Amino acid sequence: MKYLIALSIFVVTACGTQSTTHLVDRYAQAPDRSVPDGYSMDGKKYSATINGERHILDIRGNSATLVIISADNSSKIYQGDIKRNGSKVSVRLNKLESEPIAVPLVYNFILQKVEGKICLKDINTNECRYETVVR
Repeated sequence: MKYLIALSIFVVTACGTQSTTHLVDRYAQAPDRSVPDGYSMDGKKYSATINGERHILDIRGNSATLVIISADNSSKIYQGDIKRNGSKVSVRLNKLESEPIAVPLVYNFILQKVEGKICLKDINTNECRYETVVR
């Protein structure tokens, strides 16, 4: 009985150490995607093409404007606010064409640097949705 308990403790310890070491190695090899300290989103525009529609997210201070241009060149303009906590960004759009809407659009992103570009990565789909627009 003591042998079985000792063997099970050894197996659990060995497996746990191996998986932990593997995770640490993977993390060490991962590219640095952190955004530089002091990166300001104020005055920035982010662009994406989602389902054939062009989305442009304009951030000014704590306010956000999302312009959605469809394939037939009709557009919708949403307005709302933005909250940022480090690299976590939450956008709540509660007005459509300056009229309040019943259910606001809410997007949650992580601010990351991918291939030299700053992008907003959607936490729900794990996709880099919005990239900075070069002016």
